[in-house]
Amino acid sequence: MTNGNISKLKVKITKSALRSGALAAMLALMAGSASAGTLTYIEAVSGDLPESSNFPILALDVGVNTVSGTGSVNFPVGGPNSADFDSFKFTVPTGTVLTAITYTSTVTLDTTNEPSLRMEAFIDTLGPLVAVACQEFYIINQPATGPTCLVPPGNTFNSPLPLGAGTYLLFEGQFQATQFGETDWNYTWSLTVQAVPEPASITLMCAGIALLGMAAVRRSIRL
Repeated sequence: MTNGNISKLKVKITKSALRSGALAAMLALMAGSASAGTLTYIEAVSGDLPESSNFPILALDVGVNTVSGTGSVNFPVGGPNSADFDSFKFTVPTGTVLTAITYTSTVTLDTTNEPSLRMEAFIDTLGPLVAVACQEFYIINQPATGPTCLVPPGNTFNSPLPLGAGTYLLFEGQFQATQFGETDWNYTWSLTVQAVPEPASITLMCAGIALLGMAAVRRSIRL
């Protein structure tokens, strides 16, 4: 075999390796973006969520993770007042980021004639415990997006996003009501997690795509 043939053979082997590497990288990225099992936590099935301690740690996965339950506030004439706060810790896995948090609710009972009822929720980092966001979510007459809290920090849940890998606390802090009576509702937290591709995989995939594109152009020219 001549030196020229050997060189051509080396080029073919290199191109073949790049194609294989690009395919492997694309498959890895697709596998990373597919959900291996997003969280679906239903309070009535999985257990009551606590108010202020012994928070369960919920492991999120790539995709839309949901936490559903019930809430209530009761302010009877003469007291005592009561409220159902639901809080939990959640873990964003390594190699992913949390990109969105939304809250939806449906009132199931209301004896207050409240013009509006809103709940304040916090996102806290752990070790040390630091609030990174606070937002008001309306239970009655809820707008599309709640305003910022009147207590620090003065920003919404979108402000610290995306949140990197780690464990955080989603804490329902307080309700604001003005009328006597009871309000009950169903709610769902939706937490969206996305995979973060590794730089090496992206580089290899781009190189492979470029090579495959060049090969396709050459084939079309020959035809």
